[in-house]
Amino acid sequence: LSPFHVAAKNGYVEILEKLKTECPEIWELLTCNGQTALHIAVNSGKKNVVRHFLVRLDYSDGLLNKQDKDGNTPLHLATILQDYEILLLLLNDTRVQVNATNKDGLTPMDIISSCNKLEEYQKLEIVSKLTSLGASPDQEDDKKSNGQQPLMKFLKFVLKPYSNINHGFLLKTATDIDMVLATLIATVTFATAYQVPGGFQTSSDPKPGEPLLRKQLFFKSFIISDAVAFGLSSSTIFLQFLATVSTKRDKCVIFMKTAKVTLFYSIWAMVVAFASAIYLVLKSSNAIATVAACVCFVAPICFNWMIRYSFYIHPFLVTVVGTVVVFIVFPLLKYVLAHPRLVI
Repeated sequence: LSPFHVAAKNGYVEILEKLKTECPEIWELLTCNGQTALHIAVNSGKKNVVRHFLVRLDYSDGLLNKQDKDGNTPLHLATILQDYEILLLLLNDTRVQVNATNKDGLTPMDIISSCNKLEEYQKLEIVSKLTSLGASPDQEDDKKSNGQQPLMKFLKFVLKPYSNINHGFLLKTATDIDMVLATLIATVTFATAYQVPGGFQTSSDPKPGEPLLRKQLFFKSFIISDAVAFGLSSSTIFLQFLATVSTKRDKCVIFMKTAKVTLFYSIWAMVVAFASAIYLVLKSSNAIATVAACVCFVAPICFNWMIRYSFYIHPFLVTVVGTVVVFIVFPLLKYVLAHPRLVI
């Protein structure tokens, strides 16, 4: 490395400025890997040097978007390293080319989609800035898919009209939806507590006003899960409120992340309450109750699995699974429902 690159690597802005004064062309010097001092600064995480290059130095777009031997621009490196602050610095400069591809055929948008170190709000903000600068999120999908992502292709086709939505706005909308969902769950579970399955004893019964099925195991399960769902959804509402009034970004993020966790478990508690109620109402037909309960639990898990792992599912495998479901699972369920004594 040249002294200029060493200074950039160690964050010595004053030395960089002096070297540039003595030799104005020095900042175009490349390493053996074809990297500029800006590459080195990004790779070393020196935000002060990156800011100095962007603000103080008057260089052309070519240097800002210079590719090394691997085809990576400084923006590529910042994305690979998942350095949020440097990414923001680079993306705030309109001279940055966001659709440049490296030797692997990847753009910064392609790389950011697989990031797992950034917080969700950070990733959304980066994607929003990339999109606003003209990034094309789907340009590499056809090259990489090779027919391997049938479900994701279908979802992208369905959601294509919404692909240009501002992601910052989308994050706010998602938060609002979480609040609405938590409010609905709290309302439903609160109302359900006073309208329990099976009803109440009348005034002519020995204990008027008490639930008829209170001694049933699944009634206890229903009450407990309903109370858990109400408590967690109420906690979600409270946490979302704290996030809106918090003046510190870190605390706001913690409140929002915790709210999503409590909302997630409140949904599952509501599913348990519904399944318990199904068993109570349909206790004379265990077959129907079993199928209904299985659908409640299996459907969201299966859909989540399909979304997560559809990248690795070959179309032929999808066809085989679909055939098994249609010609084996469905007829089996139909037979079980027609002969409930088999499972009673």
